[in-house]
Amino acid sequence: MDSINHDFVTIISENLHINNISYHFNGYDNLLQEVLYSKKQYELDRDQNAYEVAKEYSRLTQERRLIEMEIAKLSEEREKIDRDKKNNDKIIGTLSQRGILLDEKKEEFLTE
Repeated sequence: MDSINHDFVTIISENLHINNISYHFNGYDNLLQEVLYSKKQYELDRDQNAYEVAKEYSRLTQERRLIEMEIAKLSEEREKIDRDKKNNDKIIGTLSQRGILLDEKKEEFLTE
């Protein structure tokens, strides 16, 4: 009978020990699951951030192209204005010379 009690106590003790180990493994398993979940969440956040950055970069690149096109267009308009101004200055100079010549002719005509 003593032997049975001793075996029973040994079995209960081993069972408690196994339960204790199982409890610790479950704790580690839960911790591992939390770590894996955190890692997965980090990867999702990182991927989402990368997507947002890529989207913003694309938008800014498109905006930059539009600005560069607008600058080129304005530069062409500025060059045309400068050419027109130069031509107008030449015309004004020519007209001024003609005006001076006309004034001289007028003076000659009036003095005769």
